[in-house]
Amino acid sequence: GLTWDDVDLEKGSITVSHQLQRIVNSKNKRGIKGTGVYHIESTKTASSERTILIGATLLAELKRWKSVQLANELKLGGDYMVAYLHEEYNEVVEKKIQRVRSYPKAEHGVVGTRINFICTQECGDFVKATAFQYASRVARTELGLDKFDFHSLRHTHATKLIENGANV
Repeated sequence: GLTWDDVDLEKGSITVSHQLQRIVNSKNKRGIKGTGVYHIESTKTASSERTILIGATLLAELKRWKSVQLANELKLGGDYMVAYLHEEYNEVVEKKIQRVRSYPKAEHGVVGTRINFICTQECGDFVKATAFQYASRVARTELGLDKFDFHSLRHTHATKLIENGANV
């Protein structure tokens, strides 16, 4: 759910103040879960909100990726996908949400606030959790990693940083 508004490329920092969540619709007649809707909401706890300093390697990669995104938007023109926030009532969670939807840039009459995600596909559409779930399933089956999921990488990364002297 990180957006370019969350990154300060001058100071080399990222501010975490929200998260991208998926609300899964109820199952259809065949018992298959729907794809659901994505929305932006606050972090799980107030202590989750923070600003972190990032290293030179990540900073350089973010700058490179931002220029790639801009080049893709120019190359694809009106076909480039743009995400917008729309406030709407969601019956599954029984409250108003800030729903995220993507539209081709050329589509006129889109109401909402443009949101510029960092994690996007080449076409501009934001990367969805299902892409990570698929990659995780492939890693489990093809590499034989029975208990692997992407959340495990977060813990492994933190452990490796601390082992290499990073400040907690």
